[in-house]
Amino acid sequence: MSPVALVPNRRLATLDLLCAGWVLLWAAVAIAVALELRGLAELSETVGRVGRALSETGLKRLVVAGGVGANRRIRATLSAMAASLGAQTFYPRPEFCTDNGAMIAYAGMVRLQAGQRDPLSIATRPRWPLTDLNNPTGVAYPLLPIFSSEPSSN
Repeated sequence: MSPVALVPNRRLATLDLLCAGWVLLWAAVAIAVALELRGLAELSETVGRVGRALSETGLKRLVVAGGVGANRRIRATLSAMAASLGAQTFYPRPEFCTDNGAMIAYAGMVRLQAGQRDPLSIATRPRWPLTDLNNPTGVAYPLLPIFSSEPSSN
């Protein structure tokens, strides 16, 4: 017996497969949204800490770099929090948010401009705080043109 003879109505079988495909697709979308929302819930504590830091220091600029800056919801959340404190937010364009490359390059440029140099035999520092920079002039470092104020629509 041929496989076609086993399915009495091929149109209904095709419709069943199509419906099952849509159910799987929507389930995948629901899982992705749930994971993103869970991640945002985890970030709420971090956003709170950033808000407290802005409040306690009186700083009025928040620069977000790295992959986290590519997320539109995170950008909107941080921008709303900063705006409520009278602060501005700055983000790299999305094409620069794939990793921390823009932030690391900027930190290196600032160190070079400050006259800081290290020999080629330096040990790597994966967690290099920007507070280690010597800034004897006290002049705020300018933002690079890759940064824009407020979340982009991309």
